[in-house]
Amino acid sequence: MGKLILALLVGLVGAAVVHIGVVLAMPRIAEDSAWSRLSARGALFETDILEAGSGPFTFVDPAFDVSTCRFSSANGPVHLTAEPSSAFWTASLFSPSGDNIYSINQRAALDDTLDIMLGTQEQFDQLRLAGTFDENASIFVPFDAVEGYVVLRGVVEAPSLADAASRFVATLQCRAEPLPPT
Repeated sequence: MGKLILALLVGLVGAAVVHIGVVLAMPRIAEDSAWSRLSARGALFETDILEAGSGPFTFVDPAFDVSTCRFSSANGPVHLTAEPSSAFWTASLFSPSGDNIYSINQRAALDDTLDIMLGTQEQFDQLRLAGTFDENASIFVPFDAVEGYVVLRGVVEAPSLADAASRFVATLQCRAEPLPPT
């Protein structure tokens, strides 16, 4: 009887270890990640409007209009902007592996405006030394990954406001900011 209980415990612990390992490994080995699906839809620094329930993004909440933009900070910091909107919105920054690096919403943003500069600390230091670093202009977010993507979601508060939400998410811009010559 004792050997049976021991065998069951070893089997359960082994199964738990295997399942945990598979769950943790899936984001790294999955080929159908959000990054790869966005890569197939457009180039770096290109805004892409996602339609709810269509294409590879069938799980987009229909209560939100969504736009995305992939970026690279390899040659300098990245500036993310959108027009001001008093309707509720959220923006999230992700690494290519899907890790959420930073999130902000309309209530936490300055003047209801998405204005984020992201890059490495070294890039921010170069801007500071060149005198082009205005700490009051944008929210500066340290971003150590070379590439990533932003997802901007604008809530459709009522059917009559659907066009306003669509226009807002379409204003998403992500652009590389050149580093000053050293």
